[in-house]
Amino acid sequence: MKYLYLFLFLFFFSNNPFSQDAYLMPAVDTAPVIGECDDSKDTKDCFNDKLSDHIQANLDIRKTLHATGKAYVQFKVSADGQVQDVKVRAEDSKHRKEAKRVIKMLKIKEPATLNGEKVAVLHSLPITFRTVNHNSMEEFLSSEDFQKNIEKSLGRQETERLGVIKFEELKFPPEYQECVSMPDNKECFRKVTNERLRAHLQKGRAKIKSGTEIKYFFEVNKEGKSLNVIAVAPGKRANQIVKEVLENLKFNSPAKDEQGNPVKTEFAGSLIF
Repeated sequence: MKYLYLFLFLFFFSNNPFSQDAYLMPAVDTAPVIGECDDSKDTKDCFNDKLSDHIQANLDIRKTLHATGKAYVQFKVSADGQVQDVKVRAEDSKHRKEAKRVIKMLKIKEPATLNGEKVAVLHSLPITFRTVNHNSMEEFLSSEDFQKNIEKSLGRQETERLGVIKFEELKFPPEYQECVSMPDNKECFRKVTNERLRAHLQKGRAKIKSGTEIKYFFEVNKEGKSLNVIAVAPGKRANQIVKEVLENLKFNSPAKDEQGNPVKTEFAGSLIF
């Protein structure tokens, strides 16, 4: 299997129309800049770390649930810092589309350099998609080990490794306007989230029986944007409303650590209608 992976990468390079006008990463002096790193850190290590953060922050968790697999990605960062010619090989079409979407979202601050000149660089990497042993999304969210299975679906062994802090472990959660002066921001966060869901479900006239439990999960990135929303609600209309509400949440500020630095977090909640 090791030789098969090597063959796939060699096939990429040998059948690449743009490989002649772009250097491979080991050949350049400095890698493209995605985000800030410590000055003592090698630029190529920094590039790989920030690229990994970008993928984990933007990969749609819903695309990881139906099948386990890998997408082999190759892309070029041009001399003017543009992500171009994204190519993906994967057995699963959903994995191909999701990997390509995430890489095309990448923002480059500075291109690679060689001998003081800006140059184009070619980069390849695998993106792993993992699934869990459930037959449906509803079964997944209804399981007793809900949070544990979310960790598996995101490919995590430990949440902190990827810089995502669990909601329960936060010092300062993402802050709604309504929660600015509240003494318990976490409880206020839960309450406001459920109040907004309930109000929109009632306004949208979703047909939900009294006592029905709606389960949901979402992440909030360092910019205070909600993403990777999963929702299980009775009926297509109710499920659509829940997802739309959670995908468009507005916060005064993102989650923060004890030093006041923005951090990524995740929240799993439920609403009894």
